[in-house]
Amino acid sequence: MYLNKSTVASMGEDFTQPIDPLSGYEVGASFKISFTRDNMNIPVLIVACFSLLAVIAHIIGGTKETASIAPDQTNIKLTYNWKQSMCAFQMLAIDLIAVTAVLFTISLTELITFEYELTLFLSLLYLLWGIVWLLQLFWLKSDAKTLLFLPQWVFWFIGSGLLYWGA
Repeated sequence: MYLNKSTVASMGEDFTQPIDPLSGYEVGASFKISFTRDNMNIPVLIVACFSLLAVIAHIIGGTKETASIAPDQTNIKLTYNWKQSMCAFQMLAIDLIAVTAVLFTISLTELITFEYELTLFLSLLYLLWGIVWLLQLFWLKSDAKTLLFLPQWVFWFIGSGLLYWGA
């Protein structure tokens, strides 16, 4: 909800902070928090929720699957490459967590003053993630069945569209 005189007055509290006549917000307010349905950015909230699910799946399921293909320790080169892949995989978890936190912040608050530009940037990021995912699958000469069993690219493209719409 916006922190302005009418909102606070409706809550039954005495409010003496002056209101800016141009913006309608209290003078000196550093941020506005929006938790009402009228002000939520629903497309961005949808992407934030799906991204949170992706973070959980990535950290729990992805780590378990990647750890299950650990090579024989006697194969030093393969073990080195596997460990490098595990580290890179976990670095992506930090990116997903950060992006998810930003998406929830954009969709539920008005703390970010440049949310239009940031949402457009994230839309482009999701689009690029989808393109790169597909390019890698094509480069690896994946068949149609593999494209269907690794459908993360669909999530990235839908997320990109929703973020563009939500901007």
